[in-house]
Amino acid sequence: MPQQGGSTASGCAGAGAMMVAASCAPADPRRTHHDKTVTNQQQTPRTASSGASTRAGKNVVYRGGSAKPTNLTPRPGVDATGLSTFDNLGAFKPGDKVQVIDVDKLKHLTATPDAPPAGHVSIAPRDPSQVADWAATRGTDTVHPYTQELIDALLEPMKIPKGGQ
Repeated sequence: MPQQGGSTASGCAGAGAMMVAASCAPADPRRTHHDKTVTNQQQTPRTASSGASTRAGKNVVYRGGSAKPTNLTPRPGVDATGLSTFDNLGAFKPGDKVQVIDVDKLKHLTATPDAPPAGHVSIAPRDPSQVADWAATRGTDTVHPYTQELIDALLEPMKIPKGGQ
């Protein structure tokens, strides 16, 4: 069971700086946000039980790609544990668009750390048997209520800066 208090999802102690879960080393503190470079000084990982990082006082996870319903719905037959997200930006490549999900806005879904890979967090219904029904709506004209819940929990997207920015 993860320890409460100052430990992070990776077991690293840290205060005030984002840590890369795999190495416990400080991550690159510069991120691009709508063509503005911002620092994530307030982005301290939370305990493993929460499955989220903190960004501007909000508990968040990150999902690569667009904010379209298809990208915010698990893949049928592939994502059995729910929608794949991460608790840090180290999982993304330069130039990637990243959706920021405020996990405190989730009502019927939970964010659960389930590494490997390091920092991986699955978002799933409280009743895991509902993942398959949710995933079956991916790529259809139906926006499942769980997908809508994620859309409603989105903050402003980010773009990971390309080298040297």
